[in-house]
Amino acid sequence: MGGWSKAWRLALLVSGTIGLNVAALSPGLGGARLTGGSSFETAFVVTLIVMSPVVLLTGSHAILFRDASSAPRLPEWRSPEAYWLAFVRFRRNRVLRRESEAALSQLERMEKKVNVLLGLLGERFNPTELSYKRFASAIAAVEELFYGHVRELLGLLRLREASAMATGWSAESAGYLGANEEILLKLDGLLAELTRLGGADYRDVLLMPCMKDIDILINQTKYYKP
Repeated sequence: MGGWSKAWRLALLVSGTIGLNVAALSPGLGGARLTGGSSFETAFVVTLIVMSPVVLLTGSHAILFRDASSAPRLPEWRSPEAYWLAFVRFRRNRVLRRESEAALSQLERMEKKVNVLLGLLGERFNPTELSYKRFASAIAAVEELFYGHVRELLGLLRLREASAMATGWSAESAGYLGANEEILLKLDGLLAELTRLGGADYRDVLLMPCMKDIDILINQTKYYKP
């Protein structure tokens, strides 16, 4: 339907432009002349000749591309909002509801923890300090792990929904949910240590127990999936 509508509008634009030129320039109709007439007539013909291709080009572009450009854009797939909407949809499925609700809870808690951590980090350190960069790097790496598990879980739920399978997936879903729960606990520990921290040298940051735990978690994830 959309393709035919565009074709009709494009045909009307072309035929209308041609018809206007024929009517204006034909001796038996408008009879406008480029030479030999009044200055107004000459200006009219020049304007018509120049503007006709402009109208065709701009009109064709509007017909062909306006619909696509004005359509509402989907949210970026790798955004927390897009993940949230996907799990909300799966929550309507009775079989997938439990995993979806658990994932939604984790997404909400993750966003809150990261916001609090980054805010506290900005209070404790200057962004140019090595300690700030080390903390921020650890938080970003943990976020990447967390949302990687979220994407894997969404893939499992999609397959489960498409195949209508009620068994064989719960253990894998629980694995990704469990891995993300561990990440949330590590961030709780990091928040507690950062709260107690008045100021620290970069070398002291590296020795913090929770930072060591996060480093281990990040390195281990390179070699296995939950």
